[in-house]
Amino acid sequence: MVQPIEVVSLDGVTGYSATLTTIPLFDGEEARTVALPGVVRVNELFCVRLDALRGSDHPVPVSRRDIAWQVLGDEAVSGVATDHASEPLGTLFIAGSEPGSVELVAEIGLLGESVSFALDVTP
Repeated sequence: MVQPIEVVSLDGVTGYSATLTTIPLFDGEEARTVALPGVVRVNELFCVRLDALRGSDHPVPVSRRDIAWQVLGDEAVSGVATDHASEPLGTLFIAGSEPGSVELVAEIGLLGESVSFALDVTP
């Protein structure tokens, strides 16, 4: 399926929001989406998407290729290397087997800005 892409100016960015969507690994599990800051469970695979906010306009998704993510804090979360185009907006992460707390820091090279979001990993 081909999805249309619209290129829009990021002039006037007033902030950022991020959403986390879990990716089911086993039959019977359901995906859930939460806004960051948020919580995931140990051993959970998830995708984080960053949106630029421009006043009252609709949020503008930022391509994952324009973001360098860092995970600060406990070793409770790791990035997952990916080299495919099936998810151009989200970056994959996996929660480890131990609970903890991290900051997901997005370095947005295109805009020369960074923003961080708290994430807790629970049993």
